[in-house]
Amino acid sequence: MHTAARVLTAAGLLASLGALGSGCLTRKVSGEPPSTKINYNTVIRQSAIDKIDLLFAIDNSSSMGDKQALFADAVPDLINRLLTPNCVRDADGSVVPPQNGQCAPGSKPEFTPVQDIHIGIVSSSIGSYGTNQCNPTAAGNAGKQLDDKGQLLTRADSSGTPKTQPFNFLSWLPDNVEANKDKKPIAGTTAYGRAGLTSDQLETDFKAMVKGVADHGCGYEGQLESVYRFLVQPDPWESYTLPGNEADSNARVKLNGVDKKILQQRANFLREDSLVAIIMLTDENENTIDPLALGAHAWLYESGYRVAGGTPACSDPSKGPNSAECFSCYQDNAKDLPCYQKGLPLEQDGANVRFFEPKRRFGYDARFPLERYTTGFSQTKVPDRRGEHTETDNPDVRSFNYVGNPNCTNPLFAKGSSLAEAAEKTDNPDALCNLARGPRSSDLIFYAIIGGVPWQMLTDQPTNLEDSNPGKFKDKLVEDDWRRILGADPARYDFTGINARMRESVAKRDGVADTGSFRDWDTKNDDLQYACVFNLAKERDCSLPENKDACDCARATDSPLCDRTVPTKQLKGKAYPTVSQLSVARTLRDQGIVASLCPKFSADSDKDKEDYGYRPAVRTIVNRLKDALSERCIPQPLEEQDDGTVPCLITELLPSGDQATACDPAKGLKQPEAGVLERYRKQQVAGNATPEELARPLCVISQLKGPELVNNSCVKSTKGGWCYVSREKVATEKCAQSIKFPEAFPPPNGALVNLQCIEQPPTAGGDAGP
Repeated sequence: MHTAARVLTAAGLLASLGALGSGCLTRKVSGEPPSTKINYNTVIRQSAIDKIDLLFAIDNSSSMGDKQALFADAVPDLINRLLTPNCVRDADGSVVPPQNGQCAPGSKPEFTPVQDIHIGIVSSSIGSYGTNQCNPTAAGNAGKQLDDKGQLLTRADSSGTPKTQPFNFLSWLPDNVEANKDKKPIAGTTAYGRAGLTSDQLETDFKAMVKGVADHGCGYEGQLESVYRFLVQPDPWESYTLPGNEADSNARVKLNGVDKKILQQRANFLREDSLVAIIMLTDENENTIDPLALGAHAWLYESGYRVAGGTPACSDPSKGPNSAECFSCYQDNAKDLPCYQKGLPLEQDGANVRFFEPKRRFGYDARFPLERYTTGFSQTKVPDRRGEHTETDNPDVRSFNYVGNPNCTNPLFAKGSSLAEAAEKTDNPDALCNLARGPRSSDLIFYAIIGGVPWQMLTDQPTNLEDSNPGKFKDKLVEDDWRRILGADPARYDFTGINARMRESVAKRDGVADTGSFRDWDTKNDDLQYACVFNLAKERDCSLPENKDACDCARATDSPLCDRTVPTKQLKGKAYPTVSQLSVARTLRDQGIVASLCPKFSADSDKDKEDYGYRPAVRTIVNRLKDALSERCIPQPLEEQDDGTVPCLITELLPSGDQATACDPAKGLKQPEAGVLERYRKQQVAGNATPEELARPLCVISQLKGPELVNNSCVKSTKGGWCYVSREKVATEKCAQSIKFPEAFPPPNGALVNLQCIEQPPTAGGDAGP
């Protein structure tokens, strides 16, 4: 019954192979004839990742101070877990904390302690493109941090002076561990773990950096865009100009130059072979614009002026924002339609709520499309400024439509030497674009959002929104969770299945219950309803001058954040639905991580509790990273054939050698069929491989079976090859299922090993998977 899978050739298996990289097993492989569609495709690593680059994107708008303080409290948990991992018992695979930094006999660390870490911070403030709303030089804005440009920043509070110069990131690189014996700190930097700079000092200084971000930033938050500018944009602009007067609605924004500081910071912070984790802390949706959208007039949406609405179809229930008849009244084809050309009525367009459901309200979304960020955090090719927008008659303006033509190597996937060279060639667009491809694969890039979603919805009891919910936090969400959080397709305004708390709205929402600790309120059309609230560790008197820019109860309202008897006393913090950031995590699937900005416990008296503050968030993040830091587990079981093999193919791109002679049968290697090799080379070209990489030989690794195995595993085999091992057959395995290689024939250092498995239809009555 399994002969079809056994005789499938390697060429047939790869006949429909897409881009080489990570993937996820969407359904079990059955014993039926294969469809030859690849549905699991991933890189197999034999050595643990020994370095991490942590980029924190911290919202610095008003009211974020309380969340930053809570996050600073979680810093020790994060640092300690990376430096001293939990222990895994050999007998049953259970996880226990270490004792005095050591694992007890009969257990081992869940992953190799990480002894090479870079830690950097970007804020959410990137200005407002020439308007006065977030202009650092405008009257009344002195002392605020309104435009951090997407650069790494160090604004320490009074508790510490972090040693981050000259590139504004912390480096942990102790010299007393074997893994670092040949490593030296980045030139000019000071490495913690040396010269008396202990892990305790690293924690203290990291806390100071977190608190130093402060909450005096731009109210038009650009959390995703700041990260993109720092990590991904091949040619981040240095400055912008808005010629003429802000009151002149015909003025067009122009982007100037290339930010050399970002390129230099990026080249030193980002290692080509590290695990990259983006950790975002924010209480509000993405609110920054694409400056060249709407004919380079998108700045109007971040000005203090009212903006034009959409055509009548946008708010017509029978048509709606997805219809072709819905567009902005600014656009030429709207001139003969009944439109709000001079701006929506004030009650429909409060400046504080400008960016919620913009297509429905304005007929136009002036922000970058979310695909920009999902592509930037996962794909090897991205656009530079030349590939982002459609052409216009004006050669200085590439505007109206964001097309995102992926014409450049993504810096996240570039060689370190190439990033360093680019930092010195800011006047050469081709040098910034054509970076040499490095070894990083997309499964080593993680994106975590600690944002606006009720903590209860992230537990194993997600429909219980009471404060007393006893559920356990989950490390990973399933599709039912996502539908409750975002609906079916929020980008197209399909909110089927969404929980009412996650809808962006100025009005009270149907389905939101008054639980005593949470309720909707009369926003006066000038604020959004909240996704969640939490108790402040210390109440805040909003009548005091020092709190006027960081308080939610400065005016008398019925907000659930404020004391009912003393309306200017703030008792609770809040988070709005962070729809954009959560949508990115949803699209990134296995690489996306979600936690709540509203903690279950936040009082000082609760600091010893397991779920205090952002401990659940840190726990979830590290639990998701640890698979990449340790032996690679396959997320779902593969269906074994009668002889114990699975319908998968493993290829090995060797570091060097000649294609005709490099595949040594004594090591379990054989020449790939012509179709396999051709397909692989095409994917290398698509990934901007260098001539040297295209010359590397590709081999197929033999799958071992039967008498070639020892105790149902090939680890002790005397033949070269690979095998599929499950805990069902080998009880001591840490992974429920994994790919193994003989200890005597491991893939050589520098080899790229890739696993592809075919999808087959489910057996009768079987589970087809999600």
